Amino acid sequence: DMTEDEYPTPGELEAEVNETYFVQRYSSHFNVQTRMLLGSRFADLGLTPTSRGMSAQQLSEVRELLEQTHFVGIVEHMPVTLCLFHATFIGESSSRHKKLCGRVNADIGEVNNRNEAMPYPYYVYSKIAKYNALDEIVYSIARSVFFDRVA
Repeated sequence: DMTEDEYPTPGELEAEVNETYFVQRYSSHFNVQTRMLLGSRFADLGLTPTSRGMSAQQLSEVRELLEQTHFVGIVEHMPVTLCLFHATFIGESSSRHKKLCGRVNADIGEVNNRNEAMPYPYYVYSKIAKYNALDEIVYSIARSVFFDRVA
C-alpha cells in the first residue's frame, strides 16, 4: 500500500503513463472497487486485478449481487442518494423524509459531473480507466440499479 505522500503529482503521473511502468507500479490498485464489492467471489469468478472485461455470466453475477445489496447510491446524484438512503432505512412515510426529500426526485437531472473535479488531463484518466475496466463496468451496473430504485 502507498502512503499519501507516495502518490505522484499530476506532472509525475503524466510522465509515468508509460504502459509497462504504470502496470508494474499500480496494478495492485486496479479494479479495487470491484474487488471490494465481490470479496472472495472476485477470484472465484476468475477475475484478476488486471482483467479488462467480464463474461456474460460474470456480468450477471455482479448485477445480481448489486440488486441484492440493500442500498446502492451514486455520488453524482448525492441529494437523491441521501433520500434513497433515508427511505431505505427510515421509511418514506416519515414526515422528516417528506420534508427532506419532497423536491429531490424532481432534481434528478441536476448532476455533479464525475469529470468536473479531475486534477489530471483527460488522457491520464483514460489510461487509468483502461486498467480499471471492471470498475467502470460495475459502476455502470450500479447506476442502472440505482435508477431502477429511484424510478
